Amino acid sequence: MQKVHIPISPLFKVNYEADTPIVINQGGTSSGKTYSIIQVLLVILAQTPRKIATVVGRDLPNLKVGAIRDFKNIWHNTEQFDQVIDRYNGTDNTAYFTNGSQLEFKSFDDEHDARGSRRDYLFINEANGIPWKIADQLMIRTRVRTWIDYNPTAPFWVHDEILANYDKAKYTFIKSNYKHNPFLEQKIIGEIEAKRHTDKYWFTVYGLGELGRLEGAVYTNWKQVKDMPKDAKFLGYGLDFGFSVDPAAMVALWRYDSELYVDEVIYEQGLTNQDLSSRFKAMDIRRDGLIWADSAEPKSIEELKRDGWRIEPTKKGSDSIKFGIDLLKQFRINVTQRSSNLIKEFQLYQWATDRWGKPLNKPVDSHNHAMDAMRYVGMMTLSNKKGVRYFGTLA
Repeated sequence: MQKVHIPISPLFKVNYEADTPIVINQGGTSSGKTYSIIQVLLVILAQTPRKIATVVGRDLPNLKVGAIRDFKNIWHNTEQFDQVIDRYNGTDNTAYFTNGSQLEFKSFDDEHDARGSRRDYLFINEANGIPWKIADQLMIRTRVRTWIDYNPTAPFWVHDEILANYDKAKYTFIKSNYKHNPFLEQKIIGEIEAKRHTDKYWFTVYGLGELGRLEGAVYTNWKQVKDMPKDAKFLGYGLDFGFSVDPAAMVALWRYDSELYVDEVIYEQGLTNQDLSSRFKAMDIRRDGLIWADSAEPKSIEELKRDGWRIEPTKKGSDSIKFGIDLLKQFRINVTQRSSNLIKEFQLYQWATDRWGKPLNKPVDSHNHAMDAMRYVGMMTLSNKKGVRYFGTLA
């Protein structure tokens, strides 16, 4: 048995020493919970021959920018792991150890898909993006231990199924936040703490790791779905420009009967208009629907139009934000599970209040990049008054 020595945090230690069948990690952003659990799995697999550990995420794109990226970072920056990990196969997303152990990264479409293989260890990453029926089937087929992590944006199956019903001897509950990560850069600490007074809900959930119960959510008429129906009508794209601080956000919108289906296409900082055009080409953006963009960026719209894209400014009036929100709230909105940033905005987008907590007739100007993009295409394709689209009171 080969000993592996790595730099550890308090969160690694408590996860490694946990001896219950289920280990629950509720935590804020940058607490290091995902990183620490991956470290735990690597140490266990390096020291124990012929064991299998499965890391499960909402989908592979999210795993690749999260848990898989953390795994590769740990692997390439820890000399001992270089000696015990033989290779990583990007085709089956599995790391193979010299002692016969394996670390695999997977996503599952439904509970039937989850009923296949068994494993020794399981890590359900960002668990509030994974349905209970899938998680339950995976845990049933795990021989030794399951780790779970999530940002506590709202109660879900961890609270309703495990914490509410399981014997306390069957699980360990760990709550963490950025203060538990001794390796966190001061810049990130400053950014998190700056939210303390400007966005209390965000700071409660992502700063302190406390369970959030958002009051005054703008949209309550939404749910997550695997994909949109094949017969859904494509309405078009919505694009909200961004660069250094705010991301450029692009969504695609479909309609099926009285329901809408929305999918995240782009959500990224630092993209120039040339970068956006390149992304459109690489993603094979559909030509049978317009891109409705933020009218406050006429230069960007013109540059993309000259590059051959069907893009137009969204017509807005003085009350267009409220009008667009009211319009979208007339439909059930289905959000694809892979749309992680879009889902996060749905969870955080809320109505503003005055200093006494009285609701105002406008949303908070935050967590709204994908929300605005969705609103643009919705306003331009769903509203009609006497044959003419209506966009609120024009200024």
